[in-house]
Amino acid sequence: MSGPRVSVAERLVKRVTNLTEDDSEHVRAALAKVATELAPILGKDATITHLVPPVLLLLRDAASEVRLNLISSLSALNEVIGVDLLSQS
Repeated sequence: MSGPRVSVAERLVKRVTNLTEDDSEHVRAALAKVATELAPILGKDATITHLVPPVLLLLRDAASEVRLNLISSLSALNEVIGVDLLSQS
């Protein structure tokens, strides 16, 4: 990634990170459904560095709906970083 794409990706990841701390469980649950879809756009290195940390926060969320939504969307993340790296996180 380079140029304007980097800037957009950085802003998106920043928003994702901020939304993981939203007071509304419904916002976090909606985020959990779609956050991993950024992985193919970001690529492997950026996904590991920037997307995995907020995804891990969502996996530890107190609301079960958030965790279930995230688990149901992990295939996109798995395709980019692989099951080995995902299981080590």
